[in-house]
Amino acid sequence: MTDKERAIKALRLTIAAIQDAAERGGALGAPSGVIYAAMSQYGMNLPMYQQIIAALVDAGKIKVQNNCIVLA
Repeated sequence: MTDKERAIKALRLTIAAIQDAAERGGALGAPSGVIYAAMSQYGMNLPMYQQIIAALVDAGKIKVQNNCIVLA
């Protein structure tokens, strides 16, 4: 597996984890800060996290409401 393939796989797993957390949070969603804290344990920094969240919002996959991530 190439570095690019590993990066794509990691991004897909990250997106799936964010969406799973939002789904498990139900109507209230999952606290964005808690999701970021969990991701930061694996080396994600805040700008990376914010870019991924913004891309998911732009794609219509999630919404951010009251600092919580909810499925769109």
